[in-house]
Amino acid sequence: MVDNSWYEERNNEHLQVIHAIRDKDAEKAIKVNSIHIQKNYDYYLDYIKRVSQ
Repeated sequence: MVDNSWYEERNNEHLQVIHAIRDKDAEKAIKVNSIHIQKNYDYYLDYIKRVSQ
């Protein structure tokens, strides 16, 4: 089970990417999106490990 703060953080990352794109700041959009992807990867990898034990 994930608490609401996890979802709020992911949504905030989406907003940061949108704002960076709107501001034509490709470097920031790439950086924020890379962090977002890594956090999701880490979360789901951990989840898979926990449920497969």
